[in-house]
Amino acid sequence: MNITNLPNILSNLTAAGGQGSITLNWDMDAKAATYKVERKMNSGDAYTTIASSLTGSSYRDTTALNGTSYIYRVASVDSLGSVVNTSNEATAANYAYRDFFTNGSSNWTANAGTWSASTGVYNQTSKTNNPPMSTLNGLTYGNFQAQAVVKINGSSNPDNWAGIVFRKTNAADSPWTSGYLFVIQANGTVGFSRQGTAVGPAASTGLDPTAQYVTLKVVANGSTLRGYVNGSLVITTTDTTWSSGYFGLVTFNNSASFQNVLITNSIPATPTSLSGSSATGSQVVNLTWTASNANSYVVMRATSASGPFTMIGTANGTSFTDNYALINHAYYYLVTGVNYAGAESNDSNIAGPIAASY
Repeated sequence: MNITNLPNILSNLTAAGGQGSITLNWDMDAKAATYKVERKMNSGDAYTTIASSLTGSSYRDTTALNGTSYIYRVASVDSLGSVVNTSNEATAANYAYRDFFTNGSSNWTANAGTWSASTGVYNQTSKTNNPPMSTLNGLTYGNFQAQAVVKINGSSNPDNWAGIVFRKTNAADSPWTSGYLFVIQANGTVGFSRQGTAVGPAASTGLDPTAQYVTLKVVANGSTLRGYVNGSLVITTTDTTWSSGYFGLVTFNNSASFQNVLITNSIPATPTSLSGSSATGSQVVNLTWTASNANSYVVMRATSASGPFTMIGTANGTSFTDNYALINHAYYYLVTGVNYAGAESNDSNIAGPIAASY
């Protein structure tokens, strides 16, 4: 065997999700005759070959389902057809919809107001209390995660707001007719509402959306609605009025600018059977739970069953050790699952009270 003819180590595989496809890139290996691409959905699954006889250092997977996360690896193949090396694993999820508004706004219908796309920004310029709204054409979502980057172009009057409308029954429906709103007011307050009535508590962010862009994100999973601002969870509430429908952008009493709309309809299942224990004399709480189809888990802790819960760590498996439990203090725990698109499951059951003791 001539070792000098074998491919070098294959490395630096990256995967990037888009709308309807995932793009892979890896370092070119001059000693490999060809490459093949393998894919799976969960860490315990077997790999399936989705492409072979590739001679370049990139591949676009157009068979990836929208809103679904995948694990990839690339294998280098020698001139005899034998696999010699495999790359690192790379994970990605494509989006059910993605819009950076660099190619206009043909995928949107302006139901009210004056909307136009320019240089990556979708602007609404009417200042009216008949909510200016633009709806994404032809797509409806039930359980999903969506985000939009928002800036209010007006004063800090709290009557000025902008944000996301979702689960509308009909595409042309006003937010006073159907669907939920998740909006930020010009004074930095965020909240959910439906037909003009608040759904759950409002939250103050301390941000000024008239001076900076703010990222609003909604995770809707069954009756559970979660609202995030700049990546931080600020509101969790529940409502059963609407289970699916159309998605749009909305303003009130002001002009506003929107960027970077991202939607994925892949939401992990809820982790179950969370339980915990602590041995006497140990300042440690050990947690275990039953796996869902999540790719990782966020572990949260509180001193009351009603919260507030604070993240204390993450886990790739179904166990976690809290090494910082204070002796004779009772704690409550919950776990959420996260997929490669960053979408979160509903919360697990609450485990507690659990107390480390002498």
